[in-house]
Amino acid sequence: VSNTLFNVSTLLLPTVLLLTVGPKFAAYYFIVSILVSSLNILPYATAQSLFAEGSMADSNLKQYFIKTFAGTYILSFFGHVYAENGTTLLYIIAISMLPRAANYLLSTVFKIRRKLNHLIKIYTMYSMITIVGSYVVTSLNHSLIGLGIVILVAESVTTMYLLTVVSKTQMLTLNNK
Repeated sequence: VSNTLFNVSTLLLPTVLLLTVGPKFAAYYFIVSILVSSLNILPYATAQSLFAEGSMADSNLKQYFIKTFAGTYILSFFGHVYAENGTTLLYIIAISMLPRAANYLLSTVFKIRRKLNHLIKIYTMYSMITIVGSYVVTSLNHSLIGLGIVILVAESVTTMYLLTVVSKTQMLTLNNK
């Protein structure tokens, strides 16, 4: 359930963009989102390894940043307009992958501890921030940069919430010993 709630915003964003900024900008976002999906593999795989084996695999940030900057060139294969309109969005969403990596790892801890109610709450909040925020921002300024900022904020808020809950849980555990 929690993973479905987390993915709702990703599935609905193209439709929101189509309605607010039109098919041209929705296409720019779609290409960027495909590139970001490949960047997302590293933190997701690390979290899955932690969940399956109880240990964290080494991440290679150098490869991550090479893929991000290569994304600019990949966007240009679709035409200079895609590179022009998608590069800044790509960079902002790539930065948002840092809190997302933390979110994957922290949510894995919640899954191991069977604290799924917290995940359902936070992923519902994440989806609402992303969907409503993207609708408002793209309706007001017809820019994809605002969308990137909304995604970065949603990821960061998620990280802060998960860290807060983990800290409180750890403090309760320490106080009970």
